[in-house]
Amino acid sequence: MTPDGSICSSKSSIGSHNTCQSPIYCCSTEGINTPVKKYLHTVHRQVDRHVNTLRPSNEEVLASMFLEKNSRLLYSYSQALISKSDYNSYHIRILLKFFKSRGKLTHLITNLSDIEIETTNYNNELFRGNSVFTRVFSEYLKNYCNEFLQLIISPIQEIIKEVKTKNQPSILTGDDSLNGLLLACTIKDVLEKMAVSITKNTCLLPPHLRYILRHIYNSVYLIRGEEASKHVLETLIFLRFILPPLAQTPQLLKKLQSLLKMANGKIFSRFSDDKHETLTTREETLFISSVNTFYRGIITGPLSFATSFKGVKRSEQDESYNDIVQVIRSEMNRISSVFGDGFETVFDIVKGKKDVVSVNVINAAEEMTSWMIDREYELEGENKELRLSVDCLKKECCILRQKVMELQTNELNSSN
Repeated sequence: MTPDGSICSSKSSIGSHNTCQSPIYCCSTEGINTPVKKYLHTVHRQVDRHVNTLRPSNEEVLASMFLEKNSRLLYSYSQALISKSDYNSYHIRILLKFFKSRGKLTHLITNLSDIEIETTNYNNELFRGNSVFTRVFSEYLKNYCNEFLQLIISPIQEIIKEVKTKNQPSILTGDDSLNGLLLACTIKDVLEKMAVSITKNTCLLPPHLRYILRHIYNSVYLIRGEEASKHVLETLIFLRFILPPLAQTPQLLKKLQSLLKMANGKIFSRFSDDKHETLTTREETLFISSVNTFYRGIITGPLSFATSFKGVKRSEQDESYNDIVQVIRSEMNRISSVFGDGFETVFDIVKGKKDVVSVNVINAAEEMTSWMIDREYELEGENKELRLSVDCLKKECCILRQKVMELQTNELNSSN
């Protein structure tokens, strides 16, 4: 955190073992010899001699092809079935389900976001078009974050519904449009209610969504800077998530968008940012303050991602595997044309030509212990972030005390 109250952050996400190059955050756990790690090393020495004699199952091979770095299969699936204008959202849901059942839902979303960040022209805004990432992200929000959306938007929809009911005769006769009526009569109520709703429910933001947004913020911050990373939060949280349900009230939507441009995640943006118009109403001030608090919670607040994730269910893995095999089988020609050479492995799996081998105990144990190690690393990282947040709060308190003292001094001088 800088002296003016602005928030800096890093590209390193929880669970990363790479050395962090963040402006304020460093959480490398590569050298940590944890109790779980010691135990697993002991067990591995006993079973390593058996691993090479066991053949992975079809499911394990397919999962590894989807999860590997720079996955050709994921790229081919995305380009063949998601990138086209006539895409089927069912294919996205199956892909999300496959990754979620293996505890890799955030892995999928962040990987796709990194690809878009790296491939988008520097002069173009990020995540504004209908790309593979934006389509997958929208489906992810719809299927896994809708409960949070309803907490935020339901009070606003109630206000709109009430205005419609009370003013139905005038609307039917054409005396006034609904949009003009909303803007004139309820804009203050909407801003105040939305500010309260955002502030009240910020802590209920799904940990996996907070994890994804922070990863994207950090990635954009390191490549394009703080201003661009703030715009990305505005795009992903408000333009693509919270505001679309208000699309039928365009004037209200326009008002909210104009106020969002004044939010920047800084502590004292009201006092230090003079490039925007001065806020003139209490409701506008409340709304901007709530958005700033929301942004800051995403950027620096506790993730709670590792503690919220309780593992995976084998039944969900089996179901998602069968579903994605059916999709690949039915769309074989389209996927293989993008994949190119080496598609024989996928072909053999989905056509059943390879001998069926059930998931062996060693591989299942490897997957479980790998998850345990990753979770321990993530808990270490979250603990470090919490300590960092405490330090940031202490600095904020110092700044607030200074501001209060300055105000008190000015009042005394003016009274004298």
